[in-house]
Amino acid sequence: MINITSFTHLHRTQTPTGVGVHIIEMLRELASRDQVNLQMLISAKETDGHGQIKPEFALGDLPFVTYPFSRRIAEGLWRTVNWPRIDRYVGKTDVLYSPTEAVIASEKVPQVLTIHDMYLMEPDLPWSQSTQSRKAAVKWEKLTRKMVDRASRIVTVSQFTKQRMVELLGADPDQIFVVGNGIGQAYFEPNLKAVLPVSEPYVLVVGGLTQRKNGSAVFAAAQALEQMDSQIKIIVAGHCPTVYANEASHHPNIRLLGYVDDDILPALMARSVALLFLSRYEGFGMPAVEAMAAGTPVIVSPYASLPEIVGDAGLIMDPDDEHAIASQIVSLARTPHSRDQLIAKGKAWAEQYTWEHCVDRLLKTMH
Repeated sequence: MINITSFTHLHRTQTPTGVGVHIIEMLRELASRDQVNLQMLISAKETDGHGQIKPEFALGDLPFVTYPFSRRIAEGLWRTVNWPRIDRYVGKTDVLYSPTEAVIASEKVPQVLTIHDMYLMEPDLPWSQSTQSRKAAVKWEKLTRKMVDRASRIVTVSQFTKQRMVELLGADPDQIFVVGNGIGQAYFEPNLKAVLPVSEPYVLVVGGLTQRKNGSAVFAAAQALEQMDSQIKIIVAGHCPTVYANEASHHPNIRLLGYVDDDILPALMARSVALLFLSRYEGFGMPAVEAMAAGTPVIVSPYASLPEIVGDAGLIMDPDDEHAIASQIVSLARTPHSRDQLIAKGKAWAEQYTWEHCVDRLLKTMH
């Protein structure tokens, strides 16, 4: 039996995407293991005053202990003065585990901390040299260096992110372990009869339109599809800043859905011609694997972790070649046999991405 206390960012579980999903699924899978005694460490401010976690957060059914400060105050103290030590709050604990980035003060409890990506420290992204980006990079470097210094082990989600930690932080590769990400069963078994908020045919973009998600490449692909007189629309799930939402309004073949509920997203993926995921930077890139599991081809950019995550089961394309991307989308819609071959490869590839496998690797790291 291993006693694990997880320092948990409950605020990221309200409308979870990406890291929020990772937090929820890793902790639920840990809690299901017979050999694991799991409790969360949360702020008393995140409870309702009656011994329950506030209803707006997920994971309210898991056991927890509290510290008496707000999360922001606690993390500020842990970063700056390495106090108060969490040992006084957690009882008998073999390992302190954080499924997301956090600097935590402990005296005797060994720490296993997660770093999902090194995005803020990357020097060569199109926006890396802006004043705002440089300030963020300084803060992120301080945070991640303290995590590396205090942790017994660092875990991450891809070999790419591990390599960037070694290169950007000078971290010891023997201290870093890749646990990966998983996919919920709903993506392997999408409800194909679900009523969708859009009509077919369409390609799907997940994660909204932002600079990081390469919104400009999506606009260019939309224009190329329009020039080809294609009836295929581009459907966007996720948040779009105002400047991108305004630009999208000038493209009649783009529709913005905003946040899409998890009950609908797998079916929305499964019934799309393809997933268009041209992101500039991903530490992992969950939508690509979710789409493969749901049974749709994926078109991804050649950047960061994406080639690693999709392997030869995805289509890796230059996001600046909008005409090639548009032609590929039209080809997928017109050639069901070729599309079915890609779908079969994608489904087989996605089988390796389960939360059970992730937790197996995490527990091996802890032991």
